[in-house]
Formats: sequence, structure tokens, C-alpha cells
Amino acid sequence: MSDTTAEYARDPDGTITVINRCRTSDGSLDEARAIARVVEPETNAKLEVSFFSLLGWRPVWGDYWVLALGPNYEYAVVGESSRRYGWILSRTTTLPASTRDAIDEELRALGYEPAQFQISTHFGNR
Repeated sequence: MSDTTAEYARDPDGTITVINRCRTSDGSLDEARAIARVVEPETNAKLEVSFFSLLGWRPVWGDYWVLALGPNYEYAVVGESSRRYGWILSRTTTLPASTRDAIDEELRALGYEPAQFQISTHFGNR
């Protein structure tokens, strides 16, 4: 996979629309849509997200916790309670090595293994 993107938009009802996209190995575009809801309004750092809808009902929700933010929101580190999944989201396609080193240090402190975070290659439009 390559050219991974994530878009977020606050909806009038307070939920957040999530659209994740990536290019697959055959060059086609894959898209996943979800709804997120804030579960810790004091900080807005803990959310639940649901990619599965059954006739408008969302029986499955997963943790989506904002673990760290860049000082100017240039990146966000997101994980979940089991520490099995995590994402580094960036406004740019690459991060400076020093920034990634600092993120990796934070991940270790939070109980994550930074080497398990795969880097998405970005080629742009093909």
C-alpha cells in the first residue's frame, strides 16, 4: 500500500466523519469510511471509531486515543488500549528524523514498539 491519507471532519451532531484512503498494490484506490465519537470530552483525546454499519446501527466501536501531538499539530500519534494498533499521522509525507526519534521515544514510554509502525510510501497520483 502507498499514498495513505486520513481525513477528519466534525459533523453538526458532534461526531467526526473519518475517511481513510490508500493505493493498493494494483494501483487502485481503497477507501474506508467511519464515524468517530469523543468519549473523553475533558481532553477530546479519547475517541471511539466505527467502520462497520448495519442499517445505520454501529454495533462495533474501537478505541482511538490521541497519545501525542506535535507542538504545531504537524503530527499526531494515535493508539488504542491494547497497544496492538497505532498510527503516526503527519501533515507532510515525511517527518524529520529528529521528530521521528522523539515520537519513537514517546511510543516506547507508552508501551508501544516503534518498529511495528510501518511507513507508508507516497508517490502522489499515478
